[in-house]
Amino acid sequence: MNILILTATITPKADVRSLGRKDPALRRKDYEDALWFYGRLVGQCIDQIVFVENSESDLTSLKAIAEQLNIVDKIEFISFAGLDYPQMYGRGYGELFLLDHAMANSRFIRDCDADTPIWKMTGRYIVLNLAKLIQKTPKGFAFYVNMRNYPKRVVDMYMMAWTKAGYRQYLQGKCKLYEETSAAAFPEKALRDDFEAAPKTSKFIPRFRTVPLVSGIRGLDNKGYATDNIWKFYIRVALDTVCPWLWI
Repeated sequence: MNILILTATITPKADVRSLGRKDPALRRKDYEDALWFYGRLVGQCIDQIVFVENSESDLTSLKAIAEQLNIVDKIEFISFAGLDYPQMYGRGYGELFLLDHAMANSRFIRDCDADTPIWKMTGRYIVLNLAKLIQKTPKGFAFYVNMRNYPKRVVDMYMMAWTKAGYRQYLQGKCKLYEETSAAAFPEKALRDDFEAAPKTSKFIPRFRTVPLVSGIRGLDNKGYATDNIWKFYIRVALDTVCPWLWI
């Protein structure tokens, strides 16, 4: 059993910082393309999808995709007003606030077993090798993330996985980290620092066993992961093989 949370902001606020991809029409198309991909994985490596959108945008086109894929009973759509916070908190605050809402309000998550893996994905991105990532997941984990030390000490926020207990221990309520201006400016570093300071057990896994192959357009600068930045994937695969301790 695996649940996938797809996070979405179709209509971002006009004054949002560090966001180059603001056009709601382009963003909606990104989410639609991703849902076509992940919807086809339902019944294979994914059992249920929770699509959570925090700008109260119309989800009709996405629900139509679910109907065409015949997964209506396997997908849950949640839309709420989740952008009413000070602009200075940044997108990191909005993302983690959205996740708290999803974890508290999804019936799929409420009803799943305590040890069910719950995968979080930024909903505009497609991880082409997700099936392999799930297949290689460590047994008995509570929290599974990808930390990097080079070129900066960060945690990848676009993709994580947890159990209910793991979420409560490591991520619940952490949107408050970004109420500090310094943390809001670099959310991936602030969350990495928080993870480093937290008591950890063998159930906290800080590195993915498979390098994600990402397709999609970065919100920051409109660059394509599978086009402009594909070289990063091949470098990480090579270095994970020959010197895995580098955490690149």
